[in-house]
Amino acid sequence: AVDAVRYLDYNDMQEKSFDGHLDLSSMPESALLLGLREKRIAFELPDAKQTISLFFDDEFKYVVLWSVANQDFVCVEPWMAKSGAIHSGEDVLTIQPGGVLQTRLTLSAISQ
Repeated sequence: AVDAVRYLDYNDMQEKSFDGHLDLSSMPESALLLGLREKRIAFELPDAKQTISLFFDDEFKYVVLWSVANQDFVCVEPWMAKSGAIHSGEDVLTIQPGGVLQTRLTLSAISQ
């Protein structure tokens, strides 16, 4: 479960509606979930009968989802900026020399 209602499809660079389900098997590139209000994503592993949850700080504005065709995995990555941000400058966090940025990402696995 995640509260995003749209995503950026890196396959065609179009924003699309997101209803909580996404078929990554036909997507060679990733999908970037947009508009997250709650900094959490959770999903069930049916074979393992576990719920995996990721909780992350506000600096992580996006979640990227990707997989590889014919492989049995999905990668879930909280991101601070969109791909290419180093060139566009959009959402890039800067830290002054000697400065510190602390963020938190918590991963939990709960058996059902």
